[in-house]
Amino acid sequence: MSKFRTPEPIRLADQLSRQEVRRVDSLSVTA
Repeated sequence: MSKFRTPEPIRLADQLSRQEVRRVDSLSVTA
Protein backbone atom coordinates (compact mmCIF):
# COMPACT_ATOMS: atom_id res chain seq x y z
CA MET A 1 0.00 0.00 0.00
CA SER A 2 2.89 2.35 0.69
CA LYS A 3 3.84 1.72 -2.94
CA PHE A 4 1.03 3.98 -4.14
CA ARG A 5 1.91 6.84 -1.78
CA THR A 6 5.03 8.72 -2.81
CA PRO A 7 6.91 10.25 0.15
CA GLU A 8 8.00 13.87 -0.08
CA PRO A 9 11.80 13.25 -0.30
CA ILE A 10 11.36 10.79 -3.16
CA ARG A 11 9.11 13.18 -5.06
CA LEU A 12 11.64 15.96 -4.57
CA ALA A 13 14.49 13.74 -5.72
CA ASP A 14 12.47 12.70 -8.77
CA GLN A 15 11.81 16.34 -9.61
CA LEU A 16 15.50 17.19 -9.26
CA SER A 17 16.53 14.23 -11.40
CA ARG A 18 14.07 15.28 -14.10
CA GLN A 19 15.50 18.81 -14.08
CA GLU A 20 18.99 17.33 -14.37
CA VAL A 21 17.92 15.14 -17.29
CA ARG A 22 16.37 18.11 -19.08
CA ARG A 23 19.51 20.19 -18.45
CA VAL A 24 21.82 17.47 -19.77
CA ASP A 25 19.49 16.87 -22.72
CA SER A 26 19.48 20.56 -23.67
CA LEU A 27 23.27 20.65 -23.30
CA SER A 28 23.69 17.66 -25.62
CA VAL A 29 21.28 19.26 -28.10
CA THR A 30 23.19 22.55 -28.22
CA ALA A 31 26.57 20.82 -28.29
